[in-house]
Amino acid sequence: VKIVYTPLHGTGAMHVEKVLGDLGLEVITVPEQREPDGNFPTVEKPNPEEKPALTLAVELGKKEKADCIMATDPDSDRFGTAFPDKDGNFVLLSGNQMGALLVDYIITAYKETNTMPHNPYVVKSIVTSELAAKICAANGVKMHNVLTGFKFIGEVIKNYEKTGDGSFLFGFEESYGYLKGTYARDKDAVVTAMLICEMTAFYKACGMTLSDALAALFQKYGFCLEQNVEIYMEGLEGPARMAALMDGLRNNPPREFGGVAVTLVGDYGKGTITENGEVRPTGLPSSNVLYYRLANGDVIVARPSGTEPKIKFYYMLEADNRANAEEKLASYQKTLNALSEN
Repeated sequence: VKIVYTPLHGTGAMHVEKVLGDLGLEVITVPEQREPDGNFPTVEKPNPEEKPALTLAVELGKKEKADCIMATDPDSDRFGTAFPDKDGNFVLLSGNQMGALLVDYIITAYKETNTMPHNPYVVKSIVTSELAAKICAANGVKMHNVLTGFKFIGEVIKNYEKTGDGSFLFGFEESYGYLKGTYARDKDAVVTAMLICEMTAFYKACGMTLSDALAALFQKYGFCLEQNVEIYMEGLEGPARMAALMDGLRNNPPREFGGVAVTLVGDYGKGTITENGEVRPTGLPSSNVLYYRLANGDVIVARPSGTEPKIKFYYMLEADNRANAEEKLASYQKTLNALSEN
């Protein structure tokens, strides 16, 4: 497996090169971005979630015919990766897609080696892909949904450690954060790099890229589209407008999105989940988050930013193919736009 890697002028090179080198892997680090530099001279934003940050890595990856391009953010906790498609163009996988691939691979590896630990579980945030939940359900692995933030994933691990009855397989968030192992309580890009190299080698031995592996997951579980939409409310009136929109969604929950009925409403501020007229507790700490599940299984989550004047809407949709999923997204967004204008 040939790897092209960039630490994006951050701290990752020393650690990622060491870990992968000890495994005997060939790692080619982007020379212009290897040394730490707080001015980040070669990128507008040193963010592995954004394709422009990987421009130099992609150029080098094409030249070297790499199997995988990896990027760690400056403090080396978030991790981005791109893989060649059938035409040799590198495709950046989303955090949701990579998380689902890793969950599936980890479960597969344990099963094929007959080493699945007792009472296995995975933890993800409530704004993260439902594809991973489907994979866990199909394999008898418990899935925990928590609020956004790795401290909540760490809390689940801690609670299991108190009882001694459970085995942590993996934790992840859609924002490119992953954790394998219980040595830490935060996302870790270094071990993620090792794990993705292992997974890449596994699929390469099967004659597949990770793009092929993702397509196989969609074939088995159905196509999944995750999309974040941000509504900015700037200016002096911004905070009041944000509060008014959240209050409206909370006090008068929409009955439908795009003509599809809402069947479950989670109000994590009040700590309640309402389904079929019955109310039950969320079991999670209070947070200003609203969660809607539709009759067709699609999920829409509303969450105000704590640092910017915007409300983030997370769409987690299922469909036969991308075109149908994008059509549903446009329809749901029309409903949301109408609600935000009232």
